[in-house]
Amino acid sequence: MEIVVVHTEMEGVCLIKPKSVMILSDFAYPILGGTERIVFGLAQFLVERGIKAHILTPNWNNLKEKEEINGVIIHRFRVPLLRNPFFKIYGYVRTMIKLQKENNFDIFHSFYFVPVFLSSLIMKLIGGKKAVLSFFEREPLEAHFNNPIKKAILLWSLRKADYTSPLIASCE
Repeated sequence: MEIVVVHTEMEGVCLIKPKSVMILSDFAYPILGGTERIVFGLAQFLVERGIKAHILTPNWNNLKEKEEINGVIIHRFRVPLLRNPFFKIYGYVRTMIKLQKENNFDIFHSFYFVPVFLSSLIMKLIGGKKAVLSFFEREPLEAHFNNPIKKAILLWSLRKADYTSPLIASCE
C-alpha cells in the first residue's frame, strides 16, 4: 500500500492508501437519510480515487442481495425477525468472512452502532485488518452510558479500533 497525504482542517494527515474497503452501516442506499448519504458518499469518494469500495448492510426491505451503483458494490444480508443485536452481529460477521475471502479488504469501516463496531473489531481480530469506527457528535456517545453493558462495549470498541472518526453534523 502506498502512503498518501490527506488534507483536512489539520495541516495534513498521512494515511495508508488501501486497495479495498468494506463499509458497514445498519442503513444504506437506496434509503437516503443522513447516515446513508454519508456512507454512500464515502464509498463514491473512494471509488473515484481508485479504491474498491463495498458497503455491507442488513436487508431490511427485501432488496437485491448484491448490486453495483456508480462503482460501489452494495451487499445486503438477511436479518432474522428477532431484532436481537447478536443475530445482527452474526449476520455481519458471517457475510464479512465470505466477502473477505473473495475481496481481501484492507479496512473495515463501521458507522455508529455498537453491533456494527463489534463486527469490524471481530474481523480485525480474525484477519488482522484495520478497523475504523465513525460516530456522530450530534448524538453524544455518553447517551449510551446509562446502560453499563453498552458503555463497556462502546469504550472497549473505541480503545481497540485502529482509528476513530467523529462526524460533526452541521446545519449550515
